[in-house]
Amino acid sequence: MAKSKEVIHVEGVREHNLRNLTLDIPRGKFIAVTGVSGSGKSTLAFNVLFSEGQRRFLDSMSAYARQFVEQLPRAELDLIEGIPPSVSIEQRSTRGGGKSTVATLTEIYHFLRLLYSRLGIQYCETCDIPITGSDRAVVTDQARRDLRKVRKGEIVCLAPISHGRKGTHVDLLNGLVKKGCRQARIDGQYYDLSTIPQLARYKAHDIDAVLFKGAPAQKELEKTFNDALELGNGVFYLVFPDAKEKIYSAHRSCPKCGASYPLLDPYDFSFNSPRGWCPACRGFGEVFDIPDVERGARAEDIEESWFNWLEDEREVCPQCRGSRLKSMSR
Repeated sequence: MAKSKEVIHVEGVREHNLRNLTLDIPRGKFIAVTGVSGSGKSTLAFNVLFSEGQRRFLDSMSAYARQFVEQLPRAELDLIEGIPPSVSIEQRSTRGGGKSTVATLTEIYHFLRLLYSRLGIQYCETCDIPITGSDRAVVTDQARRDLRKVRKGEIVCLAPISHGRKGTHVDLLNGLVKKGCRQARIDGQYYDLSTIPQLARYKAHDIDAVLFKGAPAQKELEKTFNDALELGNGVFYLVFPDAKEKIYSAHRSCPKCGASYPLLDPYDFSFNSPRGWCPACRGFGEVFDIPDVERGARAEDIEESWFNWLEDEREVCPQCRGSRLKSMSR
């Protein structure tokens, strides 16, 4: 008998068209299974090797873990040795869309976005120097100075709670109510939390808690800003009367100009998300003219169609120069 640590040893396979097949398959090598139609290639690869490798791996796990994986039936054979845990990868052919790249089609872009957001060094968009952490007192002082410049109009203080996450978020919103929040900004709209809004389960939502809305009392600013930093994990926003929004961050700010930036998120590097795509080309990397029609919920599908139709009329986006991402992520 061959050594099981060097090969996968199979004896007496009786699955489908295979009749008492016995063979050794080298481990740690690329193996191609070939043969005429109906000779049992798929049976050997999937019903025997993959099935037994998965089943034996799952047998080593708890009953609780096994309930989440569909277990394949035991193969009809006399003996199999040296088989490691197995993975079966489906072969797919896809044409891709206007935003498809080699990275998205091979599904490595998700991991690259995670890598950039966790280990990337962020630079100030104005000064082109690495941003650093900042003391909370410095952040709140800057916010107070900005408020003093406002002569009239409504100001809103927001703490970011959840951005770009799918779900109804009922528990999250109820948690805000328990913390004393009466209002929230959800996807750009303000809601009174006396009645929890019903959100679409399969749509990504941006949720911010409202700390104050109107003309804030100066004596309460220190506490309000600190509460906002605590609730927003070191970040809060101020929305000024001219609708401009400014970020104040105790995590990321420019040591030269004092500009603050939010914590990086994988969505910041996604050209398929409004949070990450270049606003000029909406993640296509090229600009093209679309008739001014009501697009509604199918806006992205319509843009995709026009992108394909206008192949000869597209130009490289002058803002992102084809990178597809917003300025902070480039």
